Amino acid sequence: RLVVSGWVESDKGAFLMTRLPDDHPLHPGLWQAVAGDVLQGETSLTAVLRTAQQALGLEADPKKVRLHSTERVDRFQCFHDVFRIKATKKLEDLAVDPTLLAEARWMMPAELDKLAAEANAREGEFINIFYGEDITEEQAMQAQEIFSNTCPGAEINLLPGGQPVYYYLISVE
Repeated sequence: RLVVSGWVESDKGAFLMTRLPDDHPLHPGLWQAVAGDVLQGETSLTAVLRTAQQALGLEADPKKVRLHSTERVDRFQCFHDVFRIKATKKLEDLAVDPTLLAEARWMMPAELDKLAAEANAREGEFINIFYGEDITEEQAMQAQEIFSNTCPGAEINLLPGGQPVYYYLISVE
């Protein structure tokens, strides 16, 4: 099984986060990046583009979509491809599908810290910490330790993202 996540990034450095409906069968009310399964016959790139279009009405230019990482997730017996997508629309121009998402909003990286605490409260199962090019492995391991202590029941993955601007990108699912 292959799943995808799409981190939609604005030109101001904010990320478009989506909240699942409160009646979602697996993760009610969870904030996350755009995410979905890869359907038979699709590539992970076409899947993330389809998911962004279906959930948000976002028609992303494939040239502005970059594979960030691929990981194996033993806990859910799947592979997870994570993409970064440069935003081409303002939030008010998106069409959030209420059957798929409760809401969507732009968040600056500092706001993601609040989501980590919420993930712990909601028993988030996966936390991916992508550390940037200016972060040493030792510093990244300290961040991983903080999340391990805050979210003891979560599987925490530490990945070298290499992003030039942000110290950390944190995905909570």
